[in-house]
Amino acid sequence: MFDYINIEGFRSFRKVEFEMPRLAVLIGPNGGGKSNFFDRGPLGAVFREAVESHVVTDQRVGVSPTELVITQVRDANKYPAASFVLNELTEWTFYRDIDVGPLSPVRQPSLVRPGIRLLPDGSNLSSVLYAIQQEHPDDWDDILEILKTAYPGFDC
Repeated sequence: MFDYINIEGFRSFRKVEFEMPRLAVLIGPNGGGKSNFFDRGPLGAVFREAVESHVVTDQRVGVSPTELVITQVRDANKYPAASFVLNELTEWTFYRDIDVGPLSPVRQPSLVRPGIRLLPDGSNLSSVLYAIQQEHPDDWDDILEILKTAYPGFDC
């Protein structure tokens, strides 16, 4: 697992460094740099450049602008570092633009079902939070702290 990130002089980041906990939530205003970090930032451009220039030296690979070059590394024995990074990234989940309006799926009544993976529309949020609270109390405490930081009036 990545446990530390240091970014200097990349796009909107002058200097950013932090320890990566097991559970991380990135919250910020529009235009605050979230997309620079995930879409076009260190996880996109840096891995793309590193894999193109240092790992794939014997042949050039066609690069899709929507896919990291690292995902094209298929031989884990030949490229162990790239394979390790790829495996770590596949464990991450990104949720973007979940509708929280009055009629959105996340606000509709739903049955509590097992599972700790949030659906893309957030419709199972109450089930996921309940499962985390019951099965992973340490993570639940971290989530509450994050929610209270992001939403000062939050209480459950």
